[in-house]
Amino acid sequence: MTENRILVVDDEPDIRSLVKEILEDEGYRVSTAKDADEARKQLKLALPDLVLLDIWMPKEDGISLLKECKRNFNNKFPIVMMSGHGTIDTAVESTRFGAAAFLEKPLTMAKLLKAVKQMLPDDKLSTVRTFAGTSATAQHLREQAEHAAKSDAPLFIYGETGTGKASFAEYIHALSERADQAIAVLTPPCMAADLSADSSNGFGSDANSTVLIRDIAAMGMQVQKAIAEILSLKTGGRVIATGDRKPAELARDGTLIKPLAQLFGQEVLYIPPIREHIEDIPELLNACIDYNCAHKMLNYRSFSISAQNYLRDHTWPGNMKELDDLVIYLLQQNKDEAITTNEARMALKKIRSSDAHMDLLLQKPLREAREAFERIYFEQLLRSVDGNISKLATRAGMERTHLYRKLKSLGIDPIIRKKT
Repeated sequence: MTENRILVVDDEPDIRSLVKEILEDEGYRVSTAKDADEARKQLKLALPDLVLLDIWMPKEDGISLLKECKRNFNNKFPIVMMSGHGTIDTAVESTRFGAAAFLEKPLTMAKLLKAVKQMLPDDKLSTVRTFAGTSATAQHLREQAEHAAKSDAPLFIYGETGTGKASFAEYIHALSERADQAIAVLTPPCMAADLSADSSNGFGSDANSTVLIRDIAAMGMQVQKAIAEILSLKTGGRVIATGDRKPAELARDGTLIKPLAQLFGQEVLYIPPIREHIEDIPELLNACIDYNCAHKMLNYRSFSISAQNYLRDHTWPGNMKELDDLVIYLLQQNKDEAITTNEARMALKKIRSSDAHMDLLLQKPLREAREAFERIYFEQLLRSVDGNISKLATRAGMERTHLYRKLKSLGIDPIIRKKT
């Protein structure tokens, strides 16, 4: 979680204590002040990343301190005004003098956290959320990113659909010396079939930029040949490509030309599916909540412990994409209370409806769509037969030996709990 500093200025001890406790539980570093004089002392010690400032205080009101901060610190941190006597005029006046937002008391945890997360969006949340967690797997991923960021060699990132391969590439870029430059992202639909070697289309106007080629094996052979030719002439910068398997495997089945397989075979990183680090579910959920509250202005909600435990037992065939869809759907309900197990269960059914799945599948290359469908198909059949492999083989019309191989290739454990 972020370690942003927050200064809370309020003359009521109970409010200072409550706000401090809530924000510290979220991982923020919080200092408090009972009036404008104490606030000035705190500001001299260290500048905060955000100030929560009560309007009505004895001796000196919050509006006066707001004006002073804007005059002396030149917008170095946002200030959110708070008041138990909120009126439209008060809110308008505070924003006119530079307040970033206005919070009306009594404060609720949801209202407070929503405002704070909107004021302190983490620029790396879009990538870090994919790799949140304390498991050995999550830690190893972050270590791999730090190591890969130090290199300029062509990099290939592979993993199942929805695991966050492109986000991992962007995370590596953010850690590299090229972080101050835009990353050029190429996808199969945007690549013209007549791409030529003298084309600079999408390859970055700066020679030292990072180029990300998403799902390179889904591009036509002519496009791949043109890419290989362009990359053979390119000097400087970094090229990263993604796919669902290793370059050598893609070359063996004829979907990736050998020059590209050789180029991207030098440095290869694997992004595991969620089911391989399921213990990170609480952290992944919180990271997705933080991101969507800050970047999509959605209402803050947390997952109850029982809901988190329930979601640990889910196999997440759609990986981070499915988890993100779940969080967005639940936050869009505009409720304040914690998300219950039943609500999470119903939301999963909703986002995994046939229409939602069809939309998701139609966005994928045929090979990935087939694999995603097969995973869902066999998981549902396993549940319907209570994990009985003989019945599953009969229902699927497959021999058991072939069925075991298929389940293994899809990452499905045939030993599952019986239906409850």
